[in-house]
Amino acid sequence: MDNIIESALQPGRFFRWNESFSFVSNLRRLDDKILKVIVTGTSETTAWYETFIAACNLKAEEIDDSDGDFGTFAGGLFLRWIQARQAAAADPDETAKTLLEWEERDSYGFCSNLAPAAVTVLDQPGLAAFEPECAALAAAQGAEPASHYQRDHWAQELKYVYSEKRDIRKYLDLTAVTGLTLADCEAVALMHQASRKPAEALQ
Repeated sequence: MDNIIESALQPGRFFRWNESFSFVSNLRRLDDKILKVIVTGTSETTAWYETFIAACNLKAEEIDDSDGDFGTFAGGLFLRWIQARQAAAADPDETAKTLLEWEERDSYGFCSNLAPAAVTVLDQPGLAAFEPECAALAAAQGAEPASHYQRDHWAQELKYVYSEKRDIRKYLDLTAVTGLTLADCEAVALMHQASRKPAEALQ
């Protein structure tokens, strides 16, 4: 499979913008083949996705991704990786740590919109492991203005977790640190609505 992935990505060849759609379509077909194996729950499938992700990072300099199609595809591989890890009953703590390390090292924006999708894919043990890792990263940022961006970034990841878990109390406690925004009000209202509390959603 490693050889198949390498062959599909064609290292050393640059793809112009008008060639990228066909190139990414071929990658999607390969992804579909791997996806069919996830249900077997083998660690080998997880390794395939790790290879695929690493190969996409190497390919990023060899494609004109003006339409963002390649970046979107590469970002989706992280979700497949989570599914493969969970199917193989892998350690959720290690899954959370690795996922956040990928986010921190992301050089090409593949993980820029990963968190809101990841929390919908993570199972309950996965969310339970992801939450403290995000909290630790948010808390590790200093008080200097320059560190506020990183603090808010990891705090936002926590908000995605709390929204998925419908933990309104923790969500509101976090806004006491980051400040309450219109997006926060909408998120809290949606959590109330999902919990069938329409009156609270309107408050």
